[in-house]
Amino acid sequence: MASTSLQAPAKICFILIKLYSPYAFLSKYLGAILLSFFCYYAKEIGCNNLTLSVWNDNEGALRFYQRQGMKPQETTMEMIID
Repeated sequence: MASTSLQAPAKICFILIKLYSPYAFLSKYLGAILLSFFCYYAKEIGCNNLTLSVWNDNEGALRFYQRQGMKPQETTMEMIID
C-alpha cells in the first residue's frame, strides 16, 4: 500500500533583519534592487519565502514592501515598562 503524506512542504524562511536606504536614495529604486537581490539569493540557497519586520509607523516602508508584493503576516505587540 502506498503511503501519502498530508504534511505541507517544509517552509524554509530567509529572514531579512535590516534593510535601510539612505534618504538621498529614496525613490531611486535602490530598495527595490536590494530586495530583488535578497529574494534571488534566498531562492538560490533553497528558501521558499522571505520575511522581514517593518515598524507600523513607517508608512513609506509599508507601502514600498506592499508594492513589491509582500503581505502582512503577523503583528508583534510591545509595551514599554519602566
